[in-house]
Amino acid sequence: MRVKALNLPGNAEAVCERLPEPPARAAVHTAVEDLRCIGALTAGDEALTPLGKLLAQLPTDARLGKLVVYGCALGLPDEAITLAALLGSRSPFLKPAEAREVRHGPTPIMIGTTCHRDSYQCLYDAGQCSGGGREQAGLRERGAERRARGVA
Repeated sequence: MRVKALNLPGNAEAVCERLPEPPARAAVHTAVEDLRCIGALTAGDEALTPLGKLLAQLPTDARLGKLVVYGCALGLPDEAITLAALLGSRSPFLKPAEAREVRHGPTPIMIGTTCHRDSYQCLYDAGQCSGGGREQAGLRERGAERRARGVA
């Protein structure tokens, strides 16, 4: 949509091919189709519609921008902006797994009052291993090795 807002000659695929690092042709095609579906581009010549011109001025995704524009048109700007903000960001209560591992180490597994840092040890101690004898023997060996090293 930003390409069309700049009034560069040619369709979006042709303009993007001239970029120093062009996106994949399929990605450009998908983006143009999505903009057509939400009514930001005309079907034939990829010209911006009046809605598309409004959306190009907003610093957000086109779908969220359409939510804001329609919410304002219906007299519900606060609700529309709040919804767009919620939908446009990830949950503040979630962190990537890598960040948790770096800060706290692996998540301990609790069985009763005993804390286990290894799921194999956890399965062995709880007697929940459903595999054959060979797998259970492997778990016992790992458990014995961990106890010998002093690891819970």
